[in-house]
Amino acid sequence: MGKKDLDQFIKERSERREESPKTDWEQKKNEWLEFLSQFYENIRTWLKDYEDKDIVGYNFMSVDIYEENIGQYQADKLILTITNEQVVFEPVGTILIGDARGRVDMKGKNGTVKFLLVDKDANGANVKIALNTDSKESTRDKKWQWKIATPPPSIRYLELNSDSFSDAILDIIND
Repeated sequence: MGKKDLDQFIKERSERREESPKTDWEQKKNEWLEFLSQFYENIRTWLKDYEDKDIVGYNFMSVDIYEENIGQYQADKLILTITNEQVVFEPVGTILIGDARGRVDMKGKNGTVKFLLVDKDANGANVKIALNTDSKESTRDKKWQWKIATPPPSIRYLELNSDSFSDAILDIIND
């Protein structure tokens, strides 16, 4: 035992690390920002009738996000004004616990609704703990889709569409 065993351990881990695919953190960040942009486009599409009647207003602000391995970067926060009520869409990030690829929190006077970017077939939270970092499971093959996450402890994912989005807004702004 001792130094000889430590040397062997380090050698094996180094070889394993060299064989495993490297994460392209810049690409992961750029994909997340593209998904965020698509999310905001969906919102504008769903609220277009109200925007055309000047009932809804949009204001984008750049916010700093820091994530381990990616570092600090900027993303757009959306401030939506609807009938004198403010709804804030705050991007949280892309490096999350569980199976989500991104999260945006929608905040209003009555609370918060969480939108998660998850596999299109996912119906609820799926947390895996892996002790082996040589996972062959690829996230590139998944089809990502924005969904509404219900509150814990039994987190379920609800389909996100014009109706469910409208319900979510009403939940956080309706008296």
